[in-house]
Order: sequence, then C-alpha cells, then structure tokens
Amino acid sequence: MNIESKKIVSFFKKIYGNGTGPSELKLNFGQTLTTSAINTEKTVLVEATMQPTEFVNYNPIGIMAIDDIKTLMTIIDSFGTVEIEKNDNLLTLKEKGKKAETILTNPEFIQEAPRKELVFDELIEIDAKIINKFIDSAKLNKDFILKMRTAPKQLILETDGKYKFTEVIEATQANGGIEIKVGAPFLGMIGEFDGKITLKLKNNYPIQIQEKTAGSIISATVAPYMDQPVEEKEE
Repeated sequence: MNIESKKIVSFFKKIYGNGTGPSELKLNFGQTLTTSAINTEKTVLVEATMQPTEFVNYNPIGIMAIDDIKTLMTIIDSFGTVEIEKNDNLLTLKEKGKKAETILTNPEFIQEAPRKELVFDELIEIDAKIINKFIDSAKLNKDFILKMRTAPKQLILETDGKYKFTEVIEATQANGGIEIKVGAPFLGMIGEFDGKITLKLKNNYPIQIQEKTAGSIISATVAPYMDQPVEEKEE
C-alpha cells in the first residue's frame, strides 16, 4: 500500500506532540488504521484513526509495533509517496529505487492506553492557529503556565511569567465557569495542530484536543497543571 509521506507524517506528529506525546505506538492496520497510546509520564493519552481512503491500495496488514516514532517519521519524510510493506517483523519502506528497512518491536513491549469514557462540560470549536499564535507570544517567558477560562460565548487565555499575556476569543459554544491550567504537555500537543479543533473542558479534569477531518480523527487527552500545595512552616 502507498501513501503520501507528508500525510502520514502529519498524522504521526499530532500523536507525538513534539516529544510530549507517546513515542512508542502499536499501529493496528485493520478495517482502518488505529492506535491508542500513552506517554511515559502518563500525562498524554492519544487515540487516533486514519481511514483507508488516505492510502492507495490499502492493505490490512495487522499490528505494527514502533518503539521510536520520531526516527520513523524522519525516515518516511525522506520519501515522496511511500510504499509500506510488512513481512513478519520486517518493515520495508520503498519508492522507486529507494528503500529503507527496519526491524519492528514485539507488540507485547508496547504499552497500550487504558480506555475510559470521559465526560466534559464544555466543547469549544476553535482554530488551533489562534491558540498557537498566543502561545508563541507567551514564549517570551522562559517558563509559563497557560490558564484557560470560559465566560458566556468567550474563551479567555492568560499566562503567568514576567510577561503576562491575555486574549479573549469568541467562542459561541462557551457557557462559562471553566478554569483550567495547562503546562508543557498541552503546549507540545496543541503545537502540532493547525486547523479546526474541538477543545473539551471540565474543571479539575483532563483537557482533550480533538481533530476530525474526512481522513482521520485524533484525540489527545492531556493532564492539567496542578498547583503544588504550599508546605506549612514549622514554628
């Protein structure tokens, strides 16, 4: 089966989240391509599906276990349209006279993400580029925490740090009353999205980024930032 390299690399990037998401994946080429994975720190859980229509001559080749998705993305990105073949534990990538081969990991060594139905209070559709532009400005701070609040028909972004930024964004679905802080895991994951997403929010709860297109669905559930308790000083 064949696929444009930029298409599948983009899919993997949104799972990997610039290193904050899972780096090991168990890809299941069944009726669709699916994966469900959690990062080592257990702060990011990703569930993703790609439709067979994104491929040419899609082949349900079964489980493919990858222990270093970053390196695999680099290899695939060196192709134009890549042909994917799997023979037992050997993965072969080809295009005309070019070929790359690697040994796949035993699927038993890849941790699968626990499946849990989450219920959120707010679902807000927004262009990810708006949030990422705000985050890029906030990166004038060496470190910062992003606070997300909702008011009626508004999503409000705020940062701490030496340079404090605030932006009020129109969000017609917002009812108000949500206040969440997020840190590096969320910033890494959201940075790979560049189109329309749905933010799923609830107080004292993980935040979910979901992107639905004609060819794929990607849901990244990220742990919120929790303030550290202040230790009482002994008198």
